[in-house]
Amino acid sequence: MALPGFRVPQKGVVLRALDIYTRTKLDFGDAVIVASMEAAGASVLYTYDRHLDRVPGIRRTDPGQDASGANGARP
Repeated sequence: MALPGFRVPQKGVVLRALDIYTRTKLDFGDAVIVASMEAAGASVLYTYDRHLDRVPGIRRTDPGQDASGANGARP
């Protein structure tokens, strides 16, 4: 299929996301996030999405917690 004028920025990230998507149970949006993190050399992700805990090489941090792991709620 030819799509003249259609360009994909960061084609490598998109191809890696497709690979992650087909090999895991992540949805495509999360696969793009993981592929982008890999490309950037990042390993920490601030998100409430607990299903990302099972992604090797990614450490999910709950945005509601401070750096010590304590609940970030204010008194």
